[in-house]
Amino acid sequence: YLSSGSAVRFASFESCATASVEEDGAVLNAHLVLHPIQPNPFTPNTVISFTVGSRALTTVRVYDASGRLVAQPLHAKVGPGAVRLDWNGATADGHRLPSGVYMYEVRSGDASAHGRMVLMK
Repeated sequence: YLSSGSAVRFASFESCATASVEEDGAVLNAHLVLHPIQPNPFTPNTVISFTVGSRALTTVRVYDASGRLVAQPLHAKVGPGAVRLDWNGATADGHRLPSGVYMYEVRSGDASAHGRMVLMK
């Protein structure tokens, strides 16, 4: 399931981290590597990139500063490998989100990682 305005691209999988650490801006987990989003801040599109270690149900959720879920641009089985999610800064029903700070969470199987992004208009 992909929400309107989202696109996913897959690439081959090369390796998987074995411990949770931060290295060069990437959050590493035994089953999930979350890469820094590009660009950040963004207007109005950004790319959420991550690598999963095995095929699993994967969700990407976006929350506003109050912790309210505002978008879920990905809910599908993906992997193993690199995933690139192009997100247009909109809710599932197509409404553009206002400028602000947003948290995003990537959950794949039992692994999860999160980051922060800034939407500017």
